[in-house]
Amino acid sequence: MPVKCSACCKFMSLPDGIVCPGCKGASHRSCVNVPRDTQIHESWRCPSCRSRMPTKNDNSTPIRGVGIAYLLDDSMSESSAATQPASIELGDAREVAASLNTTALDITVEYKEPEAVLSAEMRKFREEMRQNREELREEMRQTREEIRAFRQDMQDLRAMVSSCDARLSRLEERVDAVERTASVRGDGAQGGLISALESTVAQLKQDLDDRDQELLLNDIEISGIPEESGENVAHLVAACAAKLGVTVDERDMVSCVRVGGVRAGSE
Repeated sequence: MPVKCSACCKFMSLPDGIVCPGCKGASHRSCVNVPRDTQIHESWRCPSCRSRMPTKNDNSTPIRGVGIAYLLDDSMSESSAATQPASIELGDAREVAASLNTTALDITVEYKEPEAVLSAEMRKFREEMRQNREELREEMRQTREEIRAFRQDMQDLRAMVSSCDARLSRLEERVDAVERTASVRGDGAQGGLISALESTVAQLKQDLDDRDQELLLNDIEISGIPEESGENVAHLVAACAAKLGVTVDERDMVSCVRVGGVRAGSE
């Protein structure tokens, strides 16, 4: 929280300043001539507290120093000032009073200036607060728009989830209907299907056997032809067919071989 410096009357941050143990007033370190990062003692007092302390016969007193500096003339030596103190003080009483009044006015002016600075600081602070308020309003408006868009997205997402749920429900109903239909048919229908497949396989086997028998009718067996070494059986079959008056080409023969074992008299 910002506080006001007791010396220059400007706002500052409390951690950046120093607090007087006597009056608990905060001041800038530069205003009270305290170096940064320096720990203060409990007996330390700010200039305001020291000015309120009882005065002593000390030349460092600000009021006495100002009076002497004002009363002594630059052309007057210290000896003349020591020998004629009464004449100076009595002779210039009115001038001293006027000087005191002028000093008081100067002090008043000096203390009036921080009020103007304070007013400027307050106006600046108000302007910053107004700008911050406008920025906060803009951020709040954007946040509301984002929340509104998020709500719309959530509604769309809920609609999509509801649609998927409905489709899954319809799919489950169809699966249940198929399962019920299969259970109604029972094992009898499956047994009939298996029987039909078995009968079809048996019929195909029968057709293959009949075709093999038909192919056997085209086989011709020729006997009584002596067997010789290095003979061409296909040529022998073609020669026999030519003797019988039938033209047989080698391309008409699927296969032509001798059957049985080799005879002992053959070369």
